[in-house]
Amino acid sequence: MEEKQEQVAGGIKHLHGSLYLVPFDLIKLSTKPEKSDKSDLAFFNVRYLTDGDGKGTPRGLDKEQMSTLRNSIKEDSFWGAFVCRWVKDENGKNVPQLVVHERQWRNIDWLRSKNEKCRDRSKETDGSEAVYVPAKELYAEVPCHIF
Repeated sequence: MEEKQEQVAGGIKHLHGSLYLVPFDLIKLSTKPEKSDKSDLAFFNVRYLTDGDGKGTPRGLDKEQMSTLRNSIKEDSFWGAFVCRWVKDENGKNVPQLVVHERQWRNIDWLRSKNEKCRDRSKETDGSEAVYVPAKELYAEVPCHIF
């Protein structure tokens, strides 16, 4: 475990087991391979093989569904941890590549780009009013299970 920690990109904090606290900007997305070459195996989100609206938009990534999810994250927070795998960056350091929750990642990225006010349940107590903070602050670091 310690050997891997020495090789990870800066800012990643090991919490416990496979759980890390990761600067949001360090998480890499997988990209859909341009060509299907059966001799090379590549990881990508299979959602991109679907056609959810009949116009080529992958299932779950259309404007309405993404807006609904984004509003849910904004009002209720993102309750889970992203699931990632270790990949090497251009400097040979281990960085997390997203495996699960791409839609949530994309919506948090959008909220951060607009620095929208998002609900921070960690600052609320029983019976208190909802507390909203800028998305860049709330999602500066996010929990990730990295395998």
